[in-house]
Order: sequence, then C-alpha cells, then structure tokens
Amino acid sequence: MSIKALFVDIGGVLVAVSPKAREKYEALGITKEVSSKIFKYLQTTDRTETEINGYLEENGLTRELWEKFVQEVFYSSEKRNDDLYDILKKAKNSEKLIVYTTNNSSALEALMEKYQIADLPDLVINSSEIGVTKPDDLYWQSAIKETKKIIPGIVPEEILVIDDSDLNCYSAIKNGMKAIVYQTGVSDGEVEKSFKG
Repeated sequence: MSIKALFVDIGGVLVAVSPKAREKYEALGITKEVSSKIFKYLQTTDRTETEINGYLEENGLTRELWEKFVQEVFYSSEKRNDDLYDILKKAKNSEKLIVYTTNNSSALEALMEKYQIADLPDLVINSSEIGVTKPDDLYWQSAIKETKKIIPGIVPEEILVIDDSDLNCYSAIKNGMKAIVYQTGVSDGEVEKSFKG
C-alpha cells in the first residue's frame, strides 16, 4: 500500500535542535525526558502560573531556570532541517498530503513563520486543539479523522509518521500507521524512499 500522507513532527524533526543544545540541557540539569514531560504538561491546556510553578517544582526546577532553558537553550539552538524540508516539498509536489503533528501549541504560527515552514502543511494537528498529546491513541485517532476530511478513503496503513520520539512512533504503529523514528541527517533517505515506493 502506498503512502498518501506524511504526519511530520515539528520540534526535533522539521525544526531541529542542535546537538550542542543537548549538552547545554545537561549542563543546566535538564534532560530531554524532563523537558519533554514539562512541555507536554504545558501544552495540553491553559495553566495558571501557580500550576506551572508547582509542576516545575515537582520536577526539580525553578521557574527562573525553566525560562533560562527555554530562551537560551531551546529557542536559540533551533534551526530548520533544510534536508527534510526539501524532501517534504518533493512529497507534496508528488501529491502527498503533508500534516504537521505537534504537541508544541504555544506560539505555533510564529514558530512556523520563523523557520519558514508554514507553506508545507495541508493540515496541522495541534494537541491544544484536541485536548490530548502524542502518544495518546486519541491524538492519532483524531489526526486520522481530520485527514479523512481531505482524503476520504485513506486508511492508517497509507500514513507515515515521522517523529523523533520512540514512544510516539510505537503508538502510531499501534494505531495502524507506519512510522520512522527520525534522526537528523540519518533518516532522510528512508523518508524519501517511503513515499516513492
């Protein structure tokens, strides 16, 4: 069965964080797992300042350290993954549907403009709009349902998920889709081959 739609994660995939940034995470005492957990918490619904501060404290962080991490490490070390961007443009030109799947609900439009990736997606599935985040099954079911509004006959086997999270990819596969655990500079050939085959 050929691929008709590509579900592409933005953070860590289409907008890549440099390897040096990961070293800075560790220097601040913030692992990728902890930052992912906190971003997930922040992005599923609106939170009060008290709730945010309490959650950060539960995870061993102060608000000041988190803000420093976000500004100095996370946002300053991102760049568009031009190789993957070019592959996705080819896919779109060969009539593949491009769907951004993101848990990064905060300032999504600004992020897409900043990294000049707003021209690619036919659809954006944003966790804040559906109330659940990846890897929740409901997230993928909602994404498939929205995609069917554009390609009515599409089945999960015709969707390829490109994400840098093992957990998200395993969840996508469990929901009937194909998936590539994306690594910048390593997985591009596999992605390109998947929609050409």
